Amino acid sequence: MADVSPYTPAARRVLESASAHAAALGHQSADTGHLLLGLIAGQGQGMAGAVLDEMSVELAAVQREVEETLGLGKSLGQKDVPLSEAAWRAVEFGLRENPVAGPRRVGTDHLVLGLLAEGGVAARVLRAHDVTPERFRAARDGLQWACYGCAEGRTGEAHPPAALPVELETLINQFHARHQARIVAIESEDYELAAGERDREKETLPHGVAAMDEQTAKSHLVSALEEVMRLRQRLDRLAAELGHH
Repeated sequence: MADVSPYTPAARRVLESASAHAAALGHQSADTGHLLLGLIAGQGQGMAGAVLDEMSVELAAVQREVEETLGLGKSLGQKDVPLSEAAWRAVEFGLRENPVAGPRRVGTDHLVLGLLAEGGVAARVLRAHDVTPERFRAARDGLQWACYGCAEGRTGEAHPPAALPVELETLINQFHARHQARIVAIESEDYELAAGERDREKETLPHGVAAMDEQTAKSHLVSALEEVMRLRQRLDRLAAELGHH
């Protein structure tokens, strides 16, 4: 049966990842910022990831700024978080882009352009990193080597939805535990304990982020080495293909 979805496989993974990010951060809906987190998770999804890499955008910095802007919500543990109206507007704007992926078919690059057109949190962070529609389209057009169908998963290769970093999930769980402990103390009318839990809750995020810095730097080094290996494999495949002509 033909795939009638308006999204490429990579774009569908971004939508799923946006919902997962919103749930993990305790938000009741997945907004444009969560879509952007879904796009850049795992060092960038699909064609959008390739284009942002070509533009030398520091994805870790983008992720950090989005997460700081969104903050933590109070609905931790929620599942099946829906997209917000703003997120759906961004997707609709993406549908109006030049259908490189096929008629009325949205790819990850279209999602980026849709986010920029929508003008919300994601657009503000992207523009702060000099990602504009004009520069993004120019960088995409310059990727002569890129196979659009391969980047967007048209080959049918299965990939799991991008997950939050383990360190961030641990930090969120710690914050949630402190928050729950404070609620229990209040319900028990132990206000002294509640005040102490409140102070510890406030300290959880800054201390946790500071502790993550070194680990994050190490993970970036590992990611860089993995990217070098992928590029070498791509060059080997290209050399083999040229040898057959």
